[in-house]
Amino acid sequence: MKKNKNVLFLLTVFIGLLVACSNNSGVSKNSSTNDEKSGNVSLKLAHTQADTHPVHTSMEEFADLVEEKTNGEVVIEIFPNGQLGDERQLIESIQSGAIEMTKVSSNSLENFEEIYSIFSIPYFFDDMEHGRNFMNSSNTESLFKSTTGLDLLGITWYDAGVRNYYTKDKSIEKPEDLKGLTMRVLSSEVLIETVETLGGSATPLDWGELYTAIQQGVVNGADSGVVPFTESNLGEVAKHFSFTEHVFSPDILIIKNTLFEGLSNEHQQAILSAAEESTAFHNETWEQERQDAIKASEDMGVTFYYPDLEPFAEVLNPIKEKYVSDNEEIADMLDLVEKVK
Repeated sequence: MKKNKNVLFLLTVFIGLLVACSNNSGVSKNSSTNDEKSGNVSLKLAHTQADTHPVHTSMEEFADLVEEKTNGEVVIEIFPNGQLGDERQLIESIQSGAIEMTKVSSNSLENFEEIYSIFSIPYFFDDMEHGRNFMNSSNTESLFKSTTGLDLLGITWYDAGVRNYYTKDKSIEKPEDLKGLTMRVLSSEVLIETVETLGGSATPLDWGELYTAIQQGVVNGADSGVVPFTESNLGEVAKHFSFTEHVFSPDILIIKNTLFEGLSNEHQQAILSAAEESTAFHNETWEQERQDAIKASEDMGVTFYYPDLEPFAEVLNPIKEKYVSDNEEIADMLDLVEKVK
């Protein structure tokens, strides 16, 4: 009898352990921070710009708004300064599921969806105001959704100004001034072709390598907006900045499409609303940020030039004509762009 009681006791303990393990397994499975059923979602948002950049500040506003609108159920953690990779790596990290969100230049998206090359084609937009008009129109909806098949969904844009050429040793005041120069560019087929059409040599480099590359003479210069130029202290090594304004280049905020589709309707709307409001927040201060950046670089000894843009547009027009004739979608987009001048 005693032996039977011992067997029964051991059997009871064994069954209890099995039940406990089963319960623990269920808790572990359902405690994922990205389990929408639990009402808690944590998203990683990575980008390459400094944490002092106005676009970063606007994304902090976005994160705060999302948390507020979802009562803390959706939390966004931001990783600036290229901590998690360059822009191409960040886009691929969304696709692999390593991160959920990123902010990249529209030029980087060209390598994933050709329609985004409209932001790399020189003088596709007349000026910054023309570009802003387009981005604030309903035309961006189809643009943002063009990458959903790649598991990438655009949800808003941030004004990053226009791209301009700057160099270490000489001013760029007419197209032929680029002849023989080695210029850093983003990894964009169109931006590379643009430099080569102007007689220079294009070298794709990560943004974090640019300061040293100019300082050591690996490249003679580069192109970007004046705000990142100033934020990265490039005026210490590049003393000649020319407002060639050859490319209107907005930043695009992207979320993993399948993740977004898996969120509740309330969370989706909160994210979209917060994104729109963060863009409005950004636009309130952007022009002042540009002016402050110019003044700061002038104090650093940088000379700014304002060349006649018509000769640049004339030399580069064959690039625009080629992409429009080769791609029906780009031709259609040009028609839309022309309507919002």
